[in-house]
Amino acid sequence: MIAQINPSASVIDPKVLTPSKRQMLEIIHDHQPSRSNGGYGKFPQSFVALKTGRYFIELGLARIDHSARGDRLMLTGKGLATYGVMVERRQRRRA
Repeated sequence: MIAQINPSASVIDPKVLTPSKRQMLEIIHDHQPSRSNGGYGKFPQSFVALKTGRYFIELGLARIDHSARGDRLMLTGKGLATYGVMVERRQRRRA
């Protein structure tokens, strides 16, 4: 069964995202990758595919910041809240 994601919700439950998408959400939070060929970022450990970037934008988790430094992928308030839930759950599991 595939979980339905409600893009209008204020926070998206990280459990409905695949592990790779949760990892890419962390990459966007930590690195704010710039646009490059095929996606955002230059190094394999900090790369977000273009399709995944668009997926996060459609969900309202990320946005593109157009600046003098180029187009960068950044988290929105909703993305930061979802990331915060991920971190909180991780800390609870470790405690």
